[in-house]
Amino acid sequence: MGATTSRHQDDEPDQPIPGTQPLLHLSKEGLHSRQKSKDDSIILIPAPSTQPDDPLNFSPRRKALATASWFIYTFFNGFANSNLYSILTPLSEAQNLPLSVLNAGTGYLFLLAGFGLLFWQPLALQYGKRPVYLASMVGLIGMSLWGPHTNSAGQWYARSVLSGFFASPIEALPEASIAGRQTFFSPPNLYFAHERGTYMGLYTTALVGSNFAGPIICGFIQVGMGWEWVFYWTAIFCGIATVFLFFALEETNFDRNEHATRSLRDFNGQSTDKEKPMDVETRGTLQHSVSRSTTLSDTRRRPLVEGHGKSYWQKLKLKDRHRPFAMHRHLARQLIFLTWPIPLLSGFAYGSVLIWFNVLNGTSSLVLSEPPYNFSASIVGLCYVAPLLGVLAALAIAGPSSDALVLIFARRNRQEIPFQQTIANERGGQSNLSQRDGATSPSPPLEEPKTESHLPSTTTTHVGVTEPEHRLPLYLLTTLTIPLGLLLWGLGSSPSSVPSTTRNTPTSTLPSNRKPAPLPWPALLLGMAFLGFQNALGASLALTYLLDTYRAMAGDALTAVILVRAVMSFAVSYGITPWVEDERLGWGGAFGVAAAVGTLCSAAVVAVGWWKGNSWRRRSRERYWRLVREGEKEGVR
Repeated sequence: MGATTSRHQDDEPDQPIPGTQPLLHLSKEGLHSRQKSKDDSIILIPAPSTQPDDPLNFSPRRKALATASWFIYTFFNGFANSNLYSILTPLSEAQNLPLSVLNAGTGYLFLLAGFGLLFWQPLALQYGKRPVYLASMVGLIGMSLWGPHTNSAGQWYARSVLSGFFASPIEALPEASIAGRQTFFSPPNLYFAHERGTYMGLYTTALVGSNFAGPIICGFIQVGMGWEWVFYWTAIFCGIATVFLFFALEETNFDRNEHATRSLRDFNGQSTDKEKPMDVETRGTLQHSVSRSTTLSDTRRRPLVEGHGKSYWQKLKLKDRHRPFAMHRHLARQLIFLTWPIPLLSGFAYGSVLIWFNVLNGTSSLVLSEPPYNFSASIVGLCYVAPLLGVLAALAIAGPSSDALVLIFARRNRQEIPFQQTIANERGGQSNLSQRDGATSPSPPLEEPKTESHLPSTTTTHVGVTEPEHRLPLYLLTTLTIPLGLLLWGLGSSPSSVPSTTRNTPTSTLPSNRKPAPLPWPALLLGMAFLGFQNALGASLALTYLLDTYRAMAGDALTAVILVRAVMSFAVSYGITPWVEDERLGWGGAFGVAAAVGTLCSAAVVAVGWWKGNSWRRRSRERYWRLVREGEKEGVR
C-alpha cells in the first residue's frame, strides 16, 4: 500500500522520508489490538522548548487569543473579497460593466492572491507576521473605499489586482502558523501534529465560510442602503478587525532552540550531528524521550519554563527581532517547490475544489435574479446560507474526523524501534509522551525529580507511524459532492430555450425567451450546500497533506501550492461567462461536463497520491534535508 513504510525499512536512517513520523506510543495492550487503548500515548510533534514565548507553551488563554486573531483576520479578509457575489447583477447595471468584466476581475483577484505571496511571505518571515497582517488589512480598507468609484473595465481590473495583492497573506500565513515548524524560513506552529486537522478545518471554515457569509450580509445592505454601501460597510468591518488585531495579535515568530529536542539517532545510541535538522518530522521520527516514569500524573508536575515572557507592550511591537537579510532566499525556495510533485499535487487538489466555488459565485446572481426566480439581491444573498451550512458540515469531517482517521491508521501501522532510555533528558526531564490518546491541550515542559537512575539502558518501544497519505481517503467524498452539487445547480437552473436572441443588457447571458427551470429553487440550494461542503473539505485536506509532508518548510512550500491554485482559479473565473454562453454546449451541457471533470479530478488526486505519494516523498528527501541544512548553516533562526 502506497501509504505505509514497511517496504522502505531499509532506507538509509540519516535520510528519513519527509512526512513519515510516529504519532502514537503503543502500550502493551495496544500492541495486541488495533483498537484504541487507554494507555496509548500521543507523541507531541514538535516538541516544545522551555521558553515561555514558544507558541507551543502558550497558556490556554494566550493560545485562544492567537487563534481568535488569525481567525478574525482570515474571516474579514475573505469577506472583503467575496462581498459582491450576490449583487453582481445590480452592480453591473449601475456601473454599466458587463458581467464578463466583473467575473474576469475576480479571476485577476485570485491570480494576484497567489502571486502576491512571492512578496508577502518572504517579508513576513523576515520581519514578522504582525506588520504584514496589519498592512494587509489597511490595504483592503483602501480597496473597499475605491470600489464605488470604479466606472470602467480598466479601473475594475486595477482594483481587482490590488485587492488580490493585499489579500494574499490569507493564503499561507495562517496555515503556516497552524502547522509550520520554526526555522529561518518557516513560522512556528501553535498546535501539535495530532491537532493539525482540527485547526486546519477551523481555518478553512473561516476562509470558505467568509466567502459565503459575505454575500448573505451584503445582499441586505444593497437592498436597504444601495450597492455603494456594500463597499463602505466592508471598509468599516475591516477597520474594526484591524483595531482588534493591533491590540490582540502578538508576533508569534519564535526561534526555537534546536538542541532542546532529540531524534531517533539519540535513541539508537548514536550521537546527533548538530548540522542535521533535529526538530523535524522524520529526523529519526521520534521527537520525544521515553521514560518508564512517564504517567498521567507526570503532566501535573510543576512546569519548567525558563525566564519570563514578553510584556503586553512588547507583544505589540511592529518590528520582530533582527535577522540577517534572507528574502531573496525565501523567494528562491518558493520557486524551487514549484518543481516538486507533492506541492503540485496539493495545489491541484486545492484548485480542483475551489474552481467550482468560482463557478457558483460567477453564476448565482445571474441565475437567481432572472426568471423564473426573480430574487432580489437580499434573497440571493440569503441563499448563501445553504453553502455556509455545507461548510460547517465539512468542518466536522475535515477537522476531528480527519485527526481520528490518522490515529486509526497510525495504530495499524506499527513499528518496533530500539532506543536509549534516559529518565532525564537535555531539557531537565521533559517527556513529549505527556498526553493520552484524545487529549487536546499540550502539557508544558516538566521538571523531573532528582534521582540516581540517569544511566541509559537499551530497550525497544513500539510506535504507531502516520503518513501524509492517511488523510486522503476523506478526499474521496468530493467525488460524490462535486457532481451532485454541479448537477443540481447547473441542470436545476438550466434554461430550456431557443438560442435565438439575447437581451441587450450588460449582465445577461440567458436567452430572452427562457422557459422555467426544470427543478424548483430548493434543489438549487441543495446543490449550493454540496458545493460549499466540497470546497471546505477539499481545501482543508489538500493543505494539510502538504503541511504533513514538508512541515519544516511550510512557509515556502505553501506558496507553490497557492500559485497552482491561483492559476486554476484565474482560468475558470476568466472563462466562466463565455463557457455558459456557448450555445453549442448549452447551459446544462456545460455543467454536465463540469460534473464529469470534477469527479475525475478528485478521483485522480486520491489515486495518484496513494499510489505515488510515498515514492515522491522518498525521492525528494535528499533535496529536502539539504535545503533544511543550508538554512541552518546560514544561522538565521
